[in-house]
Amino acid sequence: MRIGTSVAICVWATASATAQSACPNELCRMIVSGKLSDLSSPKFTAQRDQVMRVYEASGFRPVWLDHGAATSRARSPAPSATQIKKD
Repeated sequence: MRIGTSVAICVWATASATAQSACPNELCRMIVSGKLSDLSSPKFTAQRDQVMRVYEASGFRPVWLDHGAATSRARSPAPSATQIKKD
């Protein structure tokens, strides 16, 4: 491993630890980590920034709930692969 790579890893690890400690709740900490073992693809680091923006806007509250009740989108069935391809 080259020195530049080692420095970059150390900077990223420090920034990640700082970001996690600044998180208001567990949902935020999971997003910062970029991992959720319950997912079929547990690493989502490539999508982390997009996920972070969604949950920052909600104050890190579950976006599938509104005043404790499931949103209409949460209650609707997931689109099929065919529907996704059409969009």
